[in-house]
Amino acid sequence: KICDMLDASPSEIHFASASAFRSIVNENLIAPHLFAKLCLGAVLTGLENKDTAVSKEWLKTLIVAIGYFPKDILKRDMLGVALAKGQLSQPVLARLASCEILGKIATKFDSFWIKKELFGLATSLCQDVDYDVRACMCRQLKSIAKGLGW
Repeated sequence: KICDMLDASPSEIHFASASAFRSIVNENLIAPHLFAKLCLGAVLTGLENKDTAVSKEWLKTLIVAIGYFPKDILKRDMLGVALAKGQLSQPVLARLASCEILGKIATKFDSFWIKKELFGLATSLCQDVDYDVRACMCRQLKSIAKGLGW
């Protein structure tokens, strides 16, 4: 229902909603699994908004939520999002989001999992046709390298 209401809402509502969701996470007002169940759909829908500023605001919320989620939610709900958005067929804004999501997810897992699940896409994004995507992924390499134990 939240997603339905947000679709037709002006940008100001999106900004306020994204900020409220970040506050919920930052203040641990609900359990991570409950947040994923009740709010993650709205966050992911907001990420698809055609207004770049709105989409970026929802991405900030998603990045905060990734830090809050346990590994099972990240594996189940976030890995697929990162992989799908990181494909060359996706718009630049989606690939930029994938870079940031990968960087944040990498801080939560061990080196074996990172190599198996994230490294291929990270390498691909470092070689993207778009300069901004390459630069964004390179900014995330520190997090990935740290997760790999380098």
